[in-house]
Amino acid sequence: MRHTFVWVRVHLVWSTFRRQLWIDRAWQDRLYRCFASIARRKGAILLCAGGPSDHVHLYVSLGSRLSAAYLVDALKANSSRWVHDTFPDLKLFAWQQGYAAFSVCRRCEHKTIRYIQTQEARPSPHP
Repeated sequence: MRHTFVWVRVHLVWSTFRRQLWIDRAWQDRLYRCFASIARRKGAILLCAGGPSDHVHLYVSLGSRLSAAYLVDALKANSSRWVHDTFPDLKLFAWQQGYAAFSVCRRCEHKTIRYIQTQEARPSPHP
């Protein structure tokens, strides 16, 4: 029997289309639960999520057969569909193209989690 150990943890970041302030605090936690569900179905674990109303930060643990690009595509497509289905008045909601992905070592994990958890409190560089 083969045993596989994988430690591939990635900090993902992407924005709403044109940095629109679409992510409302009233449903932000539901969006994060949606991300967690999508990640789990694709073979990843969402460890932490945060962000202000114009972008998201996700800290994920990737499965042994999963690429960051594939996971981000799935997260963006399925969460966008969830927003449209859940909030029909947000029919223009969309994610901006592209994303950022940063590998995270074990030593930096706590700093990364703290950084993501405090994102909402940070002033946005985009007025």
